[in-house]
Amino acid sequence: MPDKLRRWAKWHAENKSFTNIQDVNRYYRDFTAQATCLITSHQISENEANILFFRGIPKAQQKTIRRRLPADKTKVQSPLSRDDVLVLLQKEFDEDDIANNTDTSSDSDDNLNNTESENSDSDDEPPVKALCKAKKKVKFSTKKVPTASTFDPTTPTSAIETLAKQMQELQLGQSRQIQELQQSQVNIL
Repeated sequence: MPDKLRRWAKWHAENKSFTNIQDVNRYYRDFTAQATCLITSHQISENEANILFFRGIPKAQQKTIRRRLPADKTKVQSPLSRDDVLVLLQKEFDEDDIANNTDTSSDSDDNLNNTESENSDSDDEPPVKALCKAKKKVKFSTKKVPTASTFDPTTPTSAIETLAKQMQELQLGQSRQIQELQQSQVNIL
């Protein structure tokens, strides 16, 4: 079974490419699904899984990511964890990053050549504008979750005082009901 994962990682590195963040996340999910059972059954170590994860990254991205690794994490004895490599890969496709390298795929050159040849007859637009028109990116906005307000137990607020009063009223009401039940049971006997 570990050999199957090794072959899959090698095949993935040679035959696949990451063109967007979804490809990166899909690779992480697929790899993790295969590696988790091997790690839990002690067929491979966590260290070997981290190495195989890196080796399964397509060759073009492997070179880019390797340059970003800390020097002490480029050795087989102490590779960077899968999660940390995933973060580096995701940064490669961050649209807000000025150093975004999403044009590492081979079709970007094809798109450029096709766009230039299509617009060579027209002198109205420079090729750069035509390329921008041909290649539109979809951007998803993310919403920030507001943080919870901090609770300071030293300063009671009116909301806390209100809740405390309600609790007291409930406790009193409950004790009255218990007394009434006890009274009605005594009267019945």
